[in-house]
Parts: sequence; C-alpha cells; structure tokens
Amino acid sequence: MRGALWLWLILTWLPLGVAGEPRFRKLEIESAQFTHEQVGLLQLELEKVANFLSIYVYQTYAREIAEGKAESRLRARRWLSLAMHVDPHNLAAQRINEMLAAGVAESLESDLPQTPKLFVGELLRLIKLLQARAESNAGRLAGFLALVAADLDPLNEDAVYAAEIFAQKERDISAAWKALALGAGPPK
Repeated sequence: MRGALWLWLILTWLPLGVAGEPRFRKLEIESAQFTHEQVGLLQLELEKVANFLSIYVYQTYAREIAEGKAESRLRARRWLSLAMHVDPHNLAAQRINEMLAAGVAESLESDLPQTPKLFVGELLRLIKLLQARAESNAGRLAGFLALVAADLDPLNEDAVYAAEIFAQKERDISAAWKALALGAGPPK
C-alpha cells in the first residue's frame, strides 16, 4: 500500500515543473485570429510560417522544456500559439503541441524548411505586406512576426526596429502574447 502511495505521488507530481507549474500545457486555440481570410495573406504563406515556427520550437526548446526551463516553455507557448493562429489546421503545429504536452523530447524527423536568417527575410517581407493591408488583425500579426524575427536574428536592424515599433503600440507585450496563447483577443 505504501509503495502504491509513493508511485501515485511521483506520477502526480512528475509533470510539474518548478513551483507547481506544468511543464507544457497543451494549447487550445478555439478561434484563430490570423487566418488568411482575416489578414489578407495567402494560405500557403501562412502555412510556411506555421511549419517553420512549429518545427523550430520543437527542435530548439523540447529538451529544455523537458528539463523544466521556464523561459523555453514560455517562448515555445508563444511561438506555437502564433503558428496555430495563422494556420489552425497545421499538422506540424498540432503534432508538436501534443508532443510537448506529453513531455516527448525525442528527435524530430523533419528539418527546418530554411535557415532562421533566411526565414527572417521572409518574415520581413510578410510584415511589409501586412502593414499595407486594411484588415484589422493584419497589423497585430505583423507585430508578432516582428517580435519573432527580432528573436531569431537580433542583429537584423529591420527586424529589431519593427519589433520596437510594435512594442511601442502595445501596452504590454507579455499580456499580448498571453492573450494569444489563451486564444483571446487583444488585451484591453
């Protein structure tokens, strides 16, 4: 009986990280904010963004999430939620969401479609397109993509500048990312 109690305690607390936080809670996006209809970009462009972000998140942060690193978990949640908002039916994003929630940190068969620096160039092109759009969510997506671009290549002045502009418009970047990960709209 005593052994069963210890086993129950270990299995109950095993998925918990520091201070009782779950290592990675599965993202549940009920209403995507940045689909091609909402932002005026081609579905293929958004699919490429979702694929890159999902694979990059897994390859870069899965092991660190399994080790309980809070910063890696936070960045993974942000970027994976963005991937799920731009392409809600993206198989890579859904699979990686499941794998991270299950604590799987094995190697992924898929390689990144391009290097992070090349992807930043693609993001900057999309940001310019989004800034020229009239759709209400296009500007917010441009801002989130700028934050990702600046993280991927902090030496790229265009990416850093675009991220700073977005940061000035948003009252609280952390709240904006949190709202996105929770599937909510922009923070009030």
